[in-house]
Amino acid sequence: MVFGCVSTQPVVESVPINPVEETPAVMLTVTVDQENLRSSPSGTRVGQAVLGESFELLERRMNWCRYEHPEQGMVWIWAPSVGIAQTSAMNILQILGSRGEFRSEDSLQAWLGTPTSERRVAPNVVEITYDNRVGDGTLYWGNQPFESCTIGVDRITGAALYVDYDLGRKETSPDELLSDLGLQDSRPTESNFDIVQYQRTFPGFHMVEFRRVQGDFTKYSGIHVDKLDPNAWRSQVVITNKHATEDEGMLFVILTLVNNSSQLAFSAPKAHIEIEDNGRSIGEWTVGPLNLRLQPGEEAEARYSIPVDVSSFNLMSVNMSAELVEMFTVPPESGVIP
Repeated sequence: MVFGCVSTQPVVESVPINPVEETPAVMLTVTVDQENLRSSPSGTRVGQAVLGESFELLERRMNWCRYEHPEQGMVWIWAPSVGIAQTSAMNILQILGSRGEFRSEDSLQAWLGTPTSERRVAPNVVEITYDNRVGDGTLYWGNQPFESCTIGVDRITGAALYVDYDLGRKETSPDELLSDLGLQDSRPTESNFDIVQYQRTFPGFHMVEFRRVQGDFTKYSGIHVDKLDPNAWRSQVVITNKHATEDEGMLFVILTLVNNSSQLAFSAPKAHIEIEDNGRSIGEWTVGPLNLRLQPGEEAEARYSIPVDVSSFNLMSVNMSAELVEMFTVPPESGVIP
């Protein structure tokens, strides 16, 4: 049985970046007549490489490769000049995967490099962030039109769930942003002073949303893309039973949860619970999230601890109400949605 924890705020905990496992050496060869070597991605030119030169790849950061030059030391070279196809960190097919499939965290880190930072937002759900401008203002991914991107990852399946881009105050338009994302121009399902939104418009993505800058129709502050419907749990997960019990002087509320979805899994349930004793309010609490996961069609018990003195009321006479207030929509164990 998994025990709950009391919380009124989202779980946000800094955790160390997982070390990258050792992999066999990758050798690359310069395929153009000559290419500049730089001190950092898009940084200062420090030398040149010529056709046929080979080296061992030490790190890849999307369109840039780092290696140790015999004379210049650690340098960066443009990846397309060593046989790696040019890609965009804003192409959401590459970030989140195509329809029915998911991009893995391991493949993202092999492509984008080590994240700038990482935080845990719920049990087994983390956000990894890549800052495009770090320290001296170096553009880590070349001239990409964003300040940073944050990717939500399910640590059980390794799947990327959503991506959020901080654009700062970029002067652009919805059709240009769709092009940046690798999507065709389309009519939004909602447009107002704050957002431009496309729900279920593009196969493989539940929602694409552009955030406007204080109602300015020409400037945008961010982009958010959800692979799955983050609110699907509201219609698919039901509480079929609830009861309170005492264990060693502590009060626990146990909710039986059923996942009615045949395709989606849901994790980290948070609940709001109110308890009364003969019309007298004992209290109300928002508890969780729990380290609990509901696979498609699965039933499970969510056990929440309640911070209350059980001697102050008669447990047999209490009335209790409970509702779920938050869950994460995640892929099933197979990692594939038909």
